[in-house]
Amino acid sequence: MRIKQYDVVRIDAIKKDLSNSHCCEPISQPAVGEEATIVEELADDVFILENVNNDGETLWLIEVSTNDVSLVAVRNLESPKSSIGQ
Repeated sequence: MRIKQYDVVRIDAIKKDLSNSHCCEPISQPAVGEEATIVEELADDVFILENVNNDGETLWLIEVSTNDVSLVAVRNLESPKSSIGQ
């Protein structure tokens, strides 16, 4: 299955140091087993991933390539189409 924007993915493996990949100041570092949402697809194999806590606070936001990490799709968060006015 091809992963895409709004997929929730699990980091299955980290192949390089991601400490310089952050898009903002991280609260924590990505770790194997953590889940994140693909908030942007920059290229076929380059994504911006966001991990948040239960309060919706961003723990980390990183740009990664599938060369850097191994990702496993868990589910998709695409919002359902609005039924307003129907």
